[in-house]
Amino acid sequence: MYRFVTFRLDPSEDAEDMVSMIFLKVYEKLDTFSLEKGALSTWIFTIASNTLKDYYRRRSILSFFSMEKEELVEDKKLTPEMFMEKKEELAFLKSLVRKLSKTDQQIIALKYGADLKHKEISEIVKLSPNNVGVRHYRILQKLKKEMEKYDEGK
Repeated sequence: MYRFVTFRLDPSEDAEDMVSMIFLKVYEKLDTFSLEKGALSTWIFTIASNTLKDYYRRRSILSFFSMEKEELVEDKKLTPEMFMEKKEELAFLKSLVRKLSKTDQQIIALKYGADLKHKEISEIVKLSPNNVGVRHYRILQKLKKEMEKYDEGK
């Protein structure tokens, strides 16, 4: 859950508080959970996703997704120039993801932030598993193409 939340929050925001708030809501609404409606994990991630949407709506922020906060640890093998280049590439990738539709952003966050399968993601975003798979593939192809253009422009 923490990884999913950090995929969705900006670096300045406290993910631990958000995770606590999500699990408090899960606890408060536990009596409404039904196995007939879906898996427990799907239900919890739906609550998490809705909590994050509410959080950003209250703060009047248009985009509620940001890529996972990559901790660029200075590797002894990386020169300062290489470190800055990687940091710039990550910033560019984040800007590309923010331009995706809200649903596509959510698919990426659930896939890479929460390590969910297409079937689980489909239940949360209300699309078929095949549709999620196709969208995921197309998103990656689009991002790859844009990153290649970025690399060529250097």
